Amino acid sequence: GKTRIPFTGEIMQAGNKNPIVILEGKRTVIAEQFRALRTNLGYIGLNEVHKTLLVTSSISGEGKSFIAINLAISLTLTGKKVALMELDLRKPKISKLMEVIREPGISNYIVGKASFEDIIRPTSITNLYIIPAGIIPPNPTELIGKPGFQDLMDNIKKEFDFVIIDTAPIGPVTDALLLDKFCDVTLYVIRHDRTPKVFLRMINELNEAKKFNNMCIVFNGVKKRGIN
Repeated sequence: GKTRIPFTGEIMQAGNKNPIVILEGKRTVIAEQFRALRTNLGYIGLNEVHKTLLVTSSISGEGKSFIAINLAISLTLTGKKVALMELDLRKPKISKLMEVIREPGISNYIVGKASFEDIIRPTSITNLYIIPAGIIPPNPTELIGKPGFQDLMDNIKKEFDFVIIDTAPIGPVTDALLLDKFCDVTLYVIRHDRTPKVFLRMINELNEAKKFNNMCIVFNGVKKRGIN
């Protein structure tokens, strides 16, 4: 009863170190939870017309990159071409987790030092492409406001069926707020044992002030109940 924001699913705590928990034919509980999340996001309004999803959280360590990666993969399993953008420009995790080279990437493109083709990285997963952060700029927030960023988003939306953006947590910086205008749905990751209570109030305030489009919540790191 703490929030009026739609709840789109829960993802239980992954036992392994591998960031990928959903693949073709995988029928584990966690893989099914990602399929359910994908379906629920469709009800919130994520589709091939409104195709861009912003994934954010309150602080570091709530698992938003893990959620972004597996959700992106779950969308490829429906035969769609998906771009996963590494836009947490302060602490980029996606390129490392997915074992792709981080440079050149988004920051290089925005300042005119790399072409669109230069920054699209195929992965070992069919139809999943990573668009890495690139060189870490001293002023990530300013990059998002540059015309080159709008241009990049336009190109990506033309090229891909879905675009998943992993952005910086909301707590410390404003990047996620600036990205809102490019995104159709916002998925806010909450982790029971990590998300400070003060942020739950803040999320409500952000939602009531309509700071994000179609904001919804996913609970990550939910403990298994009882015996498996």
